[in-house]
Amino acid sequence: MKEEKTFIFFRSFADAIEKIQKDSVQLAMYRAVVNYGLRGTLPSFNEIDPTGALDAAFVPMQFAIDESKACRERRSAAGKLGGAPKGNTNSSKNKQKQANSNKNNPNININKNKNNKKEITGVSKKTFSLPSLEERLKSFAETIRPYVEQYGETMCNDFFAYWSEPNRKGDKMRFELEKTWEVSRRLATWKRRGEAKQ
Repeated sequence: MKEEKTFIFFRSFADAIEKIQKDSVQLAMYRAVVNYGLRGTLPSFNEIDPTGALDAAFVPMQFAIDESKACRERRSAAGKLGGAPKGNTNSSKNKQKQANSNKNNPNININKNKNNKKEITGVSKKTFSLPSLEERLKSFAETIRPYVEQYGETMCNDFFAYWSEPNRKGDKMRFELEKTWEVSRRLATWKRRGEAKQ
């Protein structure tokens, strides 16, 4: 795999790593993220964490790095196609030609819609697909796994079952419909509310 010059380091990476108490383990995790982002090297935390919690915590970071890299590659590939498609009224060449032709022919009308805005034609909309619900479900489970020791297996399973419930369409989970989401904070709130009910 070729070495990258850059990669996106998300704020959530730092938030997750800062929760690790040992400085040496934090450093190992930072190095793992950088090595994966720049070189594609998958880390092994077996020596410092035989429980597998660090491996589980790394999975969402790996997923985010892969997704941002794929997005960057798609944008780069689209840019190599040579700019705006033919007929796209947003292209600067087309705007200039249109302006010049309007000066020469005062009878030309620009097509306008009911809101008096210029219509844009010839623009193709590309859609980018998310990973499947099953893949996102596994990734979500991995984000909870590091907290099993802290909160217990039963609570984490209940938390997972509640927040992974799919919507009516079956294309999103309950937690994906939230405006903000941080697993550690949600688990702490879940625990507090559970204790309050008792």
